[in-house]
Amino acid sequence: MFRDDHLVRFEYDAIKAAIDREVAAKAVGWKTLFGTRGGKMRVHVLSILAFSSPWYAYPIKDVLLSIHITNHDAQLITGILQMWNLFWALLAASLVDRVGRRTLFMTSIAGTIVFLSLLTACSTEYVRTGHQAAAYAFITFIFLFYSFFNLAFPTLLVSYAVEIYPYSLRAKGFAYYNFVFILASIFGSYVRLPFGLGKFSLNLLRPRSR
Repeated sequence: MFRDDHLVRFEYDAIKAAIDREVAAKAVGWKTLFGTRGGKMRVHVLSILAFSSPWYAYPIKDVLLSIHITNHDAQLITGILQMWNLFWALLAASLVDRVGRRTLFMTSIAGTIVFLSLLTACSTEYVRTGHQAAAYAFITFIFLFYSFFNLAFPTLLVSYAVEIYPYSLRAKGFAYYNFVFILASIFGSYVRLPFGLGKFSLNLLRPRSR
């Protein structure tokens, strides 16, 4: 039934024609990936996405324990956060064709900037006054931060990294994306940042003198 559908036949013929052109074309080297203006723009976009995406992980359990939440409750909240992430990721995946990739990415980036700024404000308030309300507000903003983050980054990174390249460059473009992603993961895992979330985690976990 679906084999004779006009849309299926159209897409099949388009894919087959693209593959035939790839087979007939000359081998494409790495120079092509960086040598053109369009190629450089794609590389810049992939570099930003790949380098920033691994940095969303945060030791939420340690923060919860530091504000005197029991280990059992900390594990419960962490589990709820994972289900929260799954819900927003599935919702974003269902909206890709309706809303569009660009809209989801721009909304996600704008929201993460706003709530990361609020997280930093809570960090400053906690360090200045030691009020537990600032720490609890930080936990609330963690959930809101992940809501916007999950609109794009978990669901669209791989597909977007592949789709912005023509067929002849997709394998090399995706390889470059994974290379930068791994470097960013190593950097984020072993380098303590003097700002933002890394600084706040140090401030929250450091015992305060009375």
